[in-house]
Amino acid sequence: MSRLGCIALLIFLLTSLAPATAQEGEPGRDVYRVELVLIAHGDAEAAGAVPALDPTVTPRTARPLPPADPTRADRLPRRLPSRELRLEALLESRAAALPDQRPIGALGWQLGARALRAGRTVSLDGEFPGLLGFVRLRLSTRLVVELDLRWAPASRSEGEPLVFRLRERRAIRLNEVHYFDHPAFGVLLRIEREPSLPAVAGIAEASP
Repeated sequence: MSRLGCIALLIFLLTSLAPATAQEGEPGRDVYRVELVLIAHGDAEAAGAVPALDPTVTPRTARPLPPADPTRADRLPRRLPSRELRLEALLESRAAALPDQRPIGALGWQLGARALRAGRTVSLDGEFPGLLGFVRLRLSTRLVVELDLRWAPASRSEGEPLVFRLRERRAIRLNEVHYFDHPAFGVLLRIEREPSLPAVAGIAEASP
């Protein structure tokens, strides 16, 4: 099966197995859940991936996610512990059907509606081996995602390491699995509104 065919199958499987979620709710009170999975596509050189010549520069406005802390579950943004990640678990359950798609790592966090509407830039520097870059999220009339990632596979043993860049800006829909593609690697992303947290009082949200 071709790489594009594998990607289409992957998105179909993840979407069909994903639990139903609530639709967008009341602005200002909602809490949103963001999950992403970084995936390698077999042999990047054999796939014809072209190394990046221009560097990815993480903007100063990008903020790293705080460490997972169960004692501060009422503070946003909140990094999700690995046991709470849904997208990675769905991907692992279908790994046998997609042998050339190798997960590199998964990450998830919650943020408030105020931060999402103001625009939140999250630094991904060092979140996964060989990865630098950021993801920017903004919700207005549309939900817009901007990715700028630089990834260096660890498998190369001789010479300078290959570095591949994925850069894309796209409007997406809530509660759907989206794929950002590069011949060497890709990103699965889903953003959804948490169905239970908006009614919980006392959630503190940091300024965007």
